[in-house]
Amino acid sequence: MEQVIIIGAGLSGLALANSLEHHGIPYQVFERGQPTGDQGWSLSLHFGWHALKRILSQERAAAMPRQGVADCSNPFGSSFSIVDLARNKVLMQMPPPEQRIKGYPDTPPAFEVYRINRKRFRQWLLDGLGEHKVTWHKQLLHYKLLANGGVEAYFDDGSVVKGAVIVGADGVHSKVCSQLMGPDRYADATTTNPVQVIVCNRWTSADEWLSVQDNMASSVMGYGGKAGIFCTLNDVDHVLHPDKPYQVLCAVSTLDLDPNDIPSSQQGLLDTAQKIIVDNAYDPANPVVGLVRNASVDQGDVLTYLTVRERSPDTQTLTATDGRVTLIGDAAHTMTMYRGEGGNHAIVDAVQLGDALSRAYQQEISLVEAVQSYLQEMLPRGATAVQASHEAADLLHRSPDKLMQIILQQIERNQAPPNNHGQDGNPPSNL
Repeated sequence: MEQVIIIGAGLSGLALANSLEHHGIPYQVFERGQPTGDQGWSLSLHFGWHALKRILSQERAAAMPRQGVADCSNPFGSSFSIVDLARNKVLMQMPPPEQRIKGYPDTPPAFEVYRINRKRFRQWLLDGLGEHKVTWHKQLLHYKLLANGGVEAYFDDGSVVKGAVIVGADGVHSKVCSQLMGPDRYADATTTNPVQVIVCNRWTSADEWLSVQDNMASSVMGYGGKAGIFCTLNDVDHVLHPDKPYQVLCAVSTLDLDPNDIPSSQQGLLDTAQKIIVDNAYDPANPVVGLVRNASVDQGDVLTYLTVRERSPDTQTLTATDGRVTLIGDAAHTMTMYRGEGGNHAIVDAVQLGDALSRAYQQEISLVEAVQSYLQEMLPRGATAVQASHEAADLLHRSPDKLMQIILQQIERNQAPPNNHGQDGNPPSNL
Protein backbone atom coordinates (compact mmCIF):
# COMPACT_ATOMS: atom_id res chain seq x y z
CA MET A 1 0.00 0.00 0.00
CA GLU A 2 1.04 3.58 -0.59
CA GLN A 3 1.88 6.13 2.07
CA VAL A 4 -0.44 7.84 4.54
CA ILE A 5 -0.74 11.57 3.86
CA ILE A 6 -1.06 13.54 7.11
CA ILE A 7 -2.23 17.14 6.83
CA GLY A 8 -1.06 19.13 9.84
CA ALA A 9 2.00 18.92 12.10
CA GLY A 10 0.30 19.84 15.35
CA LEU A 11 0.02 17.44 18.28
CA SER A 12 -2.43 15.06 16.59
CA GLY A 13 -0.58 14.91 13.27
CA LEU A 14 2.82 14.32 14.86
CA ALA A 15 1.40 11.79 17.32
CA LEU A 16 -0.05 9.88 14.36
CA ALA A 17 3.31 10.10 12.58
CA ASN A 18 4.98 8.61 15.68
CA SER A 19 2.41 5.82 15.70
CA LEU A 20 2.96 5.04 12.01
CA GLU A 21 6.73 5.18 12.56
CA HIS A 22 6.29 2.61 15.33
CA HIS A 23 4.27 0.32 13.06
CA GLY A 24 6.60 0.72 10.07
CA ILE A 25 3.93 2.33 7.87
CA PRO A 26 5.07 4.82 5.20
CA TYR A 27 3.80 8.35 5.74
CA GLN A 28 4.47 12.00 5.03
CA VAL A 29 3.35 15.01 7.07
CA PHE A 30 2.53 18.33 5.39
CA GLU A 31 2.31 21.51 7.44
CA ARG A 32 1.42 25.00 6.24
CA GLY A 33 3.43 26.65 9.01
CA GLN A 34 7.08 26.53 10.01
CA PRO A 35 8.99 24.37 12.52
CA THR A 36 9.41 27.24 14.97
CA GLY A 37 5.80 28.39 14.74
CA ASP A 38 3.73 29.14 17.83
CA GLN A 39 1.84 26.10 19.10
CA GLY A 40 -0.42 27.83 21.59
CA TRP A 41 -0.54 27.54 25.32
CA SER A 42 0.36 24.69 27.61
CA LEU A 43 -2.02 21.82 28.29
CA SER A 44 -2.46 19.04 30.80
CA LEU A 45 -1.43 15.68 29.41
CA HIS A 46 -2.92 12.73 31.26
CA PHE A 47 -4.90 9.92 29.60
CA GLY A 48 -3.43 10.88 26.22
CA TRP A 49 0.05 10.20 27.58
CA HIS A 50 -0.95 6.75 28.80
CA ALA A 51 -2.19 5.94 25.29
CA LEU A 52 0.93 7.35 23.63
CA LYS A 53 3.29 5.39 25.88
CA ARG A 54 2.07 2.16 24.31
CA ILE A 55 3.95 2.97 21.10
CA LEU A 56 7.09 4.41 22.71
CA SER A 57 10.33 2.79 23.73
CA GLN A 58 11.25 3.12 27.39
CA GLU A 59 14.02 5.52 26.42
CA ARG A 60 11.68 7.80 24.47
CA ALA A 61 9.05 7.77 27.21
CA ALA A 62 11.63 8.56 29.89
CA ALA A 63 12.98 11.50 27.88
CA MET A 64 9.66 13.32 27.51
CA PRO A 65 9.40 14.75 31.07
CA ARG A 66 12.85 16.30 30.68
CA GLN A 67 12.12 17.74 27.24
CA GLY A 68 8.43 18.48 26.77
CA VAL A 69 6.96 20.00 29.92
CA ALA A 70 6.44 23.60 30.98
CA ASP A 71 8.88 23.33 33.91
CA CYS A 72 11.60 20.82 33.04
CA SER A 73 13.15 21.19 36.51
CA ASN A 74 9.95 19.90 38.10
CA PRO A 75 8.21 17.70 35.49
CA PHE A 76 6.00 15.76 37.91
CA GLY A 77 4.89 18.87 39.80
CA SER A 78 1.67 19.43 37.86
CA SER A 79 -1.17 20.36 40.23
CA PHE A 80 -4.68 21.74 39.95
CA SER A 81 -6.92 23.74 42.25
CA ILE A 82 -10.33 25.38 42.21
CA VAL A 83 -10.64 28.72 43.96
CA ASP A 84 -13.54 30.98 44.89
CA LEU A 85 -12.07 34.33 43.84
CA ALA A 86 -14.72 36.46 45.52
CA ARG A 87 -14.13 34.83 48.92
CA ASN A 88 -10.42 34.15 48.29
CA LYS A 89 -10.94 30.54 49.33
CA VAL A 90 -9.27 27.41 47.95
CA LEU A 91 -12.02 24.82 47.47
CA MET A 92 -9.99 21.91 46.13
CA GLN A 93 -6.33 21.08 45.54
CA MET A 94 -5.10 18.03 43.68
CA PRO A 95 -2.76 16.73 44.80
CA PRO A 96 -2.61 18.55 48.13
CA PRO A 97 0.64 20.49 48.69
CA GLU A 98 2.14 17.91 51.05
CA GLN A 99 1.77 15.16 48.41
CA ARG A 100 3.27 17.03 45.46
CA ILE A 101 6.39 15.68 43.81
CA LYS A 102 9.38 17.95 43.36
CA GLY A 103 12.42 17.38 41.18
CA TYR A 104 13.14 13.98 39.62
CA PRO A 105 12.06 10.94 41.65
CA ASP A 106 13.63 7.55 40.96
CA THR A 107 10.38 6.35 39.40
CA PRO A 108 7.46 8.32 37.95
CA PRO A 109 4.20 8.44 39.92
CA ALA A 110 1.64 5.69 39.29
CA PHE A 111 -0.50 8.03 37.22
CA GLU A 112 1.55 10.56 35.30
CA VAL A 113 0.11 14.02 34.69
CA TYR A 114 2.18 16.66 32.92
CA ARG A 115 1.71 20.32 32.13
CA ILE A 116 3.38 20.31 28.75
CA ASN A 117 4.78 23.22 26.81
CA ARG A 118 3.36 22.71 23.32
CA LYS A 119 6.40 23.97 21.47
CA ARG A 120 8.81 21.70 23.35
CA PHE A 121 6.43 18.74 23.24
CA ARG A 122 6.05 19.24 19.51
CA GLN A 123 9.84 19.14 19.13
CA TRP A 124 9.97 15.96 21.20
CA LEU A 125 7.40 14.41 18.85
CA LEU A 126 9.45 15.54 15.84
CA ASP A 127 12.56 13.92 17.31
CA GLY A 128 10.83 10.54 17.08
CA LEU A 129 10.37 10.73 13.31
CA GLY A 130 12.61 9.74 10.45
CA GLU A 131 14.43 12.32 8.34
CA HIS A 132 12.45 14.37 5.84
CA LYS A 133 9.12 13.02 7.08
CA VAL A 134 7.65 16.52 7.62
CA THR A 135 7.40 19.06 4.80
CA TRP A 136 6.88 22.63 5.95
CA HIS A 137 5.21 25.61 4.25
CA LYS A 138 2.77 23.35 2.37
CA GLN A 139 -0.84 24.56 2.38
CA LEU A 140 -3.41 22.00 1.26
CA LEU A 141 -5.83 23.31 -1.35
CA HIS A 142 -7.94 20.19 -1.84
CA TYR A 143 -7.72 16.44 -2.28
CA LYS A 144 -9.00 14.12 -5.00
CA LEU A 145 -10.13 10.51 -4.74
CA LEU A 146 -8.72 8.51 -7.64
CA ALA A 147 -10.87 6.18 -9.71
CA ASN A 148 -8.43 3.28 -9.37
CA GLY A 149 -7.89 3.75 -5.63
CA GLY A 150 -5.77 6.06 -3.56
CA VAL A 151 -5.96 9.80 -3.10
CA GLU A 152 -4.08 12.86 -4.35
CA ALA A 153 -3.40 15.98 -2.29
CA TYR A 154 -3.00 19.30 -4.12
CA PHE A 155 -0.94 22.06 -2.51
CA ASP A 156 -0.59 25.81 -2.96
CA ASP A 157 2.88 25.50 -4.51
CA GLY A 158 1.46 23.48 -7.40
CA SER A 159 2.71 20.12 -6.15
CA VAL A 160 0.61 16.96 -6.02
CA VAL A 161 1.21 14.07 -3.61
CA LYS A 162 -0.33 10.62 -3.92
CA GLY A 163 -1.13 8.22 -1.09
CA ALA A 164 -3.43 5.45 0.06
CA VAL A 165 -5.27 7.60 2.60
CA ILE A 166 -5.34 11.26 3.64
CA VAL A 167 -5.78 12.14 7.32
CA GLY A 168 -6.96 15.60 8.31
CA ALA A 169 -5.03 16.61 11.41
CA ASP A 170 -5.31 20.27 10.49
CA GLY A 171 -7.18 21.60 13.48
CA VAL A 172 -10.32 23.62 14.03
CA HIS A 173 -10.28 25.21 10.57
CA SER A 174 -9.63 21.92 8.79
CA LYS A 175 -9.44 22.00 5.00
CA VAL A 176 -9.87 18.23 4.91
CA CYS A 177 -12.97 18.34 7.11
CA SER A 178 -14.47 21.20 5.11
CA GLN A 179 -14.12 19.33 1.82
CA LEU A 180 -15.29 16.05 3.33
CA MET A 181 -18.43 17.56 4.85
CA GLY A 182 -19.04 20.16 2.17
CA PRO A 183 -18.65 23.90 2.89
CA ASP A 184 -22.27 24.52 3.92
CA ARG A 185 -22.58 21.50 6.21
CA TYR A 186 -19.15 22.30 7.67
CA ALA A 187 -20.12 25.92 8.37
CA ASP A 188 -23.40 24.88 10.01
CA ALA A 189 -21.67 22.25 12.17
CA THR A 190 -18.94 24.61 13.44
CA THR A 191 -20.45 26.80 16.14
CA THR A 192 -19.17 29.53 18.44
CA ASN A 193 -19.51 29.05 22.19
CA PRO A 194 -21.05 32.10 23.95
CA VAL A 195 -18.17 32.29 26.43
CA GLN A 196 -15.90 35.27 25.69
CA VAL A 197 -12.24 34.78 26.63
CA ILE A 198 -9.42 37.31 26.96
CA VAL A 199 -6.01 35.72 27.48
CA CYS A 200 -3.14 37.58 29.14
CA ASN A 201 0.32 36.17 28.43
CA ARG A 202 3.01 37.55 30.72
CA TRP A 203 6.42 36.80 32.18
CA THR A 204 6.40 37.14 35.97
CA SER A 205 8.87 37.11 38.83
CA ALA A 206 9.46 34.08 41.04
CA ASP A 207 7.74 35.80 43.96
CA GLU A 208 4.61 36.59 41.96
CA TRP A 209 4.22 33.16 40.38
CA LEU A 210 5.23 31.02 43.36
CA SER A 211 2.64 32.79 45.50
CA VAL A 212 0.11 31.17 43.16
CA GLN A 213 1.77 27.79 42.70
CA ASP A 214 2.76 27.16 46.32
CA ASN A 215 -0.49 28.39 47.87
CA MET A 216 -2.82 26.98 45.23
CA ALA A 217 -1.44 25.03 42.25
CA SER A 218 0.40 25.22 38.93
CA SER A 219 -3.00 25.40 37.21
CA VAL A 220 -5.82 27.27 38.92
CA MET A 221 -9.46 27.57 37.96
CA GLY A 222 -10.93 30.53 39.77
CA TYR A 223 -14.57 31.54 39.62
CA GLY A 224 -17.07 33.90 41.14
CA GLY A 225 -20.07 35.82 39.84
CA LYS A 226 -20.55 35.19 36.12
CA ALA A 227 -16.89 35.01 35.20
CA GLY A 228 -13.80 32.95 35.72
CA ILE A 229 -10.02 33.17 35.59
CA PHE A 230 -7.90 30.22 34.59
CA CYS A 231 -4.17 30.65 35.08
CA THR A 232 -1.40 28.21 34.34
CA LEU A 233 2.34 27.96 33.90
CA ASN A 234 3.38 27.90 30.24
CA ASP A 235 7.18 28.09 30.35
CA VAL A 236 10.21 28.65 32.57
CA ASP A 237 13.32 30.37 31.22
CA HIS A 238 15.95 31.68 33.62
CA VAL A 239 18.39 32.50 30.80
CA LEU A 240 16.40 34.82 28.54
CA HIS A 241 14.20 36.14 31.37
CA PRO A 242 16.36 36.17 34.53
CA ASP A 243 14.18 38.69 36.40
CA LYS A 244 10.84 37.28 35.28
CA PRO A 245 11.52 33.63 34.45
CA TYR A 246 7.94 32.31 34.65
CA GLN A 247 5.65 32.64 31.64
CA VAL A 248 2.05 32.54 32.86
CA LEU A 249 -1.19 32.49 30.91
CA CYS A 250 -4.32 33.97 32.48
CA ALA A 251 -7.64 33.48 30.70
CA VAL A 252 -10.44 35.76 31.89
CA SER A 253 -13.80 34.50 30.67
CA THR A 254 -17.41 35.61 30.93
CA LEU A 255 -20.83 35.31 29.31
CA ASP A 256 -21.62 38.99 29.83
CA LEU A 257 -19.66 40.46 26.91
CA ASP A 258 -21.07 41.18 23.48
CA PRO A 259 -18.51 39.95 20.90
CA ASN A 260 -19.14 43.13 18.92
CA ASP A 261 -17.96 45.19 21.90
CA ILE A 262 -14.59 43.46 22.27
CA PRO A 263 -11.87 46.09 21.70
CA SER A 264 -9.15 45.43 19.17
CA SER A 265 -6.26 47.18 20.93
CA GLN A 266 -3.99 45.53 23.49
CA GLN A 267 -4.78 48.14 26.13
CA GLY A 268 -8.49 47.86 25.40
CA LEU A 269 -8.40 44.09 25.95
CA LEU A 270 -6.50 44.51 29.22
CA ASP A 271 -8.91 47.19 30.43
CA THR A 272 -11.83 44.87 29.64
CA ALA A 273 -10.27 41.93 31.49
CA GLN A 274 -9.53 44.08 34.53
CA LYS A 275 -13.07 45.49 34.49
CA ILE A 276 -14.49 41.95 34.59
CA ILE A 277 -12.51 41.38 37.80
CA VAL A 278 -13.91 44.54 39.37
CA ASP A 279 -17.49 43.89 38.22
CA ASN A 280 -17.45 40.42 39.81
CA ALA A 281 -15.99 41.71 43.09
CA TYR A 282 -12.95 39.43 43.09
CA ASP A 283 -10.73 39.75 46.13
CA PRO A 284 -7.69 41.81 45.08
CA ALA A 285 -5.60 39.97 47.68
CA ASN A 286 -5.89 36.71 45.73
CA PRO A 287 -2.63 36.17 43.80
CA VAL A 288 -4.51 34.87 40.73
CA VAL A 289 -6.47 38.10 40.61
CA GLY A 290 -3.19 39.94 41.10
CA LEU A 291 -1.71 38.35 37.98
CA VAL A 292 -4.36 40.10 35.90
CA ARG A 293 -4.49 43.31 37.94
CA ASN A 294 -0.71 43.72 37.67
CA ALA A 295 -0.54 43.07 33.93
CA SER A 296 0.82 45.89 31.81
CA VAL A 297 0.92 46.31 28.06
CA ASP A 298 3.79 48.76 28.53
CA GLN A 299 5.80 45.98 30.21
CA GLY A 300 5.35 43.68 27.22
CA ASP A 301 2.40 41.60 28.40
CA VAL A 302 0.38 40.30 25.44
CA LEU A 303 -3.43 40.16 25.29
CA THR A 304 -5.44 37.94 22.96
CA TYR A 305 -9.17 37.63 22.37
CA LEU A 306 -10.10 33.97 21.96
CA THR A 307 -13.11 32.74 20.02
CA VAL A 308 -14.12 29.31 21.30
CA ARG A 309 -15.25 26.99 18.49
CA GLU A 310 -17.13 23.71 18.79
CA ARG A 311 -17.89 20.92 16.33
CA SER A 312 -19.07 17.42 17.11
CA PRO A 313 -17.78 14.61 14.86
CA ASP A 314 -20.02 14.17 11.83
CA THR A 315 -20.95 10.50 12.03
CA GLN A 316 -22.93 10.47 8.80
CA THR A 317 -20.14 11.94 6.69
CA LEU A 318 -17.25 10.06 8.27
CA THR A 319 -18.86 6.62 8.19
CA ALA A 320 -19.88 7.09 4.54
CA THR A 321 -16.26 7.27 3.35
CA ASP A 322 -14.46 4.30 1.81
CA GLY A 323 -11.47 4.60 4.12
CA ARG A 324 -9.39 6.98 2.00
CA VAL A 325 -10.23 10.11 4.02
CA THR A 326 -10.54 10.48 7.77
CA LEU A 327 -9.98 12.97 10.59
CA ILE A 328 -8.27 13.15 13.98
CA GLY A 329 -7.99 15.72 16.76
CA ASP A 330 -9.68 19.10 16.47
CA ALA A 331 -10.41 18.41 12.81
CA ALA A 332 -12.67 15.56 13.96
CA HIS A 333 -14.03 16.96 17.22
CA THR A 334 -13.56 20.60 18.23
CA MET A 335 -14.26 21.18 21.90
CA THR A 336 -13.94 23.92 24.49
CA MET A 337 -10.95 23.94 26.82
CA TYR A 338 -13.04 23.69 29.98
CA ARG A 339 -12.33 20.01 30.60
CA GLY A 340 -8.74 20.03 29.41
CA GLU A 341 -9.27 17.00 27.20
CA GLY A 342 -8.88 18.18 23.60
CA GLY A 343 -5.18 17.41 23.27
CA ASN A 344 -5.57 14.11 25.10
CA HIS A 345 -8.37 12.95 22.81
CA ALA A 346 -6.29 13.99 19.80
CA ILE A 347 -3.43 11.75 20.92
CA VAL A 348 -5.79 8.84 21.61
CA ASP A 349 -7.18 9.34 18.08
CA ALA A 350 -3.67 9.14 16.65
CA VAL A 351 -2.74 5.97 18.50
CA GLN A 352 -6.06 4.28 17.72
CA LEU A 353 -5.88 5.15 14.03
CA GLY A 354 -2.25 4.03 13.84
CA ASP A 355 -3.17 0.67 15.37
CA ALA A 356 -6.04 0.23 12.91
CA LEU A 357 -3.98 1.19 9.86
CA SER A 358 -1.23 -1.23 10.88
CA ARG A 359 -3.69 -4.10 10.48
CA ALA A 360 -4.58 -2.88 6.99
CA TYR A 361 -0.94 -2.53 5.96
CA GLN A 362 -0.30 -6.05 7.26
CA GLN A 363 -3.26 -7.15 5.09
CA GLU A 364 -5.20 -8.50 8.05
CA ILE A 365 -8.16 -6.29 7.15
CA SER A 366 -9.03 -3.87 4.35
CA LEU A 367 -8.39 -0.14 4.52
CA VAL A 368 -12.13 0.46 4.76
CA GLU A 369 -12.40 -1.93 7.70
CA ALA A 370 -9.41 -0.32 9.41
CA VAL A 371 -10.79 3.20 9.22
CA GLN A 372 -14.27 2.06 10.20
CA SER A 373 -12.88 0.28 13.27
CA TYR A 374 -11.14 3.52 14.27
CA LEU A 375 -14.35 5.50 13.76
CA GLN A 376 -16.39 3.00 15.76
CA GLU A 377 -14.32 3.89 18.83
CA MET A 378 -13.63 7.58 18.11
CA LEU A 379 -17.09 8.84 17.13
CA PRO A 380 -18.94 8.19 20.42
CA ARG A 381 -15.91 9.18 22.47
CA GLY A 382 -15.46 12.42 20.53
CA ALA A 383 -19.15 13.34 20.61
CA THR A 384 -19.32 12.74 24.36
CA ALA A 385 -16.21 14.85 24.94
CA VAL A 386 -17.52 17.77 22.87
CA GLN A 387 -20.80 17.76 24.77
CA ALA A 388 -19.11 17.42 28.16
CA SER A 389 -16.74 20.31 27.45
CA HIS A 390 -19.69 22.47 26.35
CA GLU A 391 -21.54 21.71 29.57
CA ALA A 392 -18.43 22.44 31.64
CA ALA A 393 -18.06 25.87 30.02
CA ASP A 394 -21.70 26.64 30.69
CA LEU A 395 -21.63 25.42 34.29
CA LEU A 396 -18.48 27.36 35.17
CA HIS A 397 -20.13 30.63 34.17
CA ARG A 398 -23.70 29.91 35.28
CA SER A 399 -23.60 27.31 38.08
CA PRO A 400 -20.00 26.94 39.31
CA ASP A 401 -21.07 25.24 42.55
CA LYS A 402 -22.73 22.48 40.51
CA LEU A 403 -19.56 22.10 38.46
CA MET A 404 -17.62 21.73 41.70
CA GLN A 405 -19.91 18.85 42.73
CA ILE A 406 -19.35 17.12 39.39
CA ILE A 407 -15.57 17.41 39.74
CA LEU A 408 -15.65 15.94 43.24
CA GLN A 409 -17.75 13.03 41.95
CA GLN A 410 -15.22 12.48 39.18
CA ILE A 411 -12.42 12.33 41.74
CA GLU A 412 -14.24 9.44 43.41
CA ARG A 413 -14.71 7.64 40.08
CA ASN A 414 -11.03 8.03 39.33
CA GLN A 415 -10.22 5.53 42.05
CA ALA A 416 -11.24 2.79 39.58
CA PRO A 417 -8.50 1.10 37.50
CA PRO A 418 -7.93 2.74 34.10
CA ASN A 419 -9.11 1.16 30.84
CA ASN A 420 -6.80 0.61 27.88
CA HIS A 421 -6.65 4.35 27.13
CA GLY A 422 -6.18 5.34 30.75
CA GLN A 423 -9.34 7.45 30.51
CA ASP A 424 -11.03 6.02 33.59
CA GLY A 425 -7.94 6.87 35.58
CA ASN A 426 -7.44 10.44 34.47
CA PRO A 427 -7.61 13.19 37.08
CA PRO A 428 -10.33 15.84 37.03
CA SER A 429 -9.74 17.77 33.85
CA ASN A 430 -8.75 21.39 33.75
CA LEU A 431 -8.28 23.94 31.01
